[in-house]
Amino acid sequence: AIEGPPGADGEPVAIEAVCPAASSAAMGRANAAGVNRLLDHAVRKMPQVHWANVTERGYTICDIDRDRVQFEWWVVDPYARDPGGEAECAAVRALAHGRWPCAFDIVDEPTVDRSRPGLPSVPDRPDDLGMLRAKRMGRLVSKSAAIVATVVGAAVAARHVWRRHT
Repeated sequence: AIEGPPGADGEPVAIEAVCPAASSAAMGRANAAGVNRLLDHAVRKMPQVHWANVTERGYTICDIDRDRVQFEWWVVDPYARDPGGEAECAAVRALAHGRWPCAFDIVDEPTVDRSRPGLPSVPDRPDDLGMLRAKRMGRLVSKSAAIVATVVGAAVAARHVWRRHT
């Protein structure tokens, strides 16, 4: 949840509400181990950021009525059999219609109807999910090994060239 950029008077001219990654790796998880905590901490210190979580997967509910727009950020366990079953509300922010400058208000509770009656339920995870994850890990390891081999090969070649010229 971001307020900004600031206008000429220094007040935010817009807000931005971004949904977390649902099925792909969260932004903070795309880095080396432990970097996600540093990234979360750094993002939360940015003055225009009203709320952030760059390390968990989830979804956002945007509830709109005449008086306000409310955003709810829900996080889920990506390895749960029913990914929507164990959702946890991480933050709720609202924006009042007609309010200027635009700004988020902290809301204590999410909407009561989180399950949204009448919508289709979340499908179960595929039975071969473990195999799919193992294949993905194999591809990642293979790509990482190729990158390391390329870097090491380039370093060895550069060292050889350097020794010939000195």
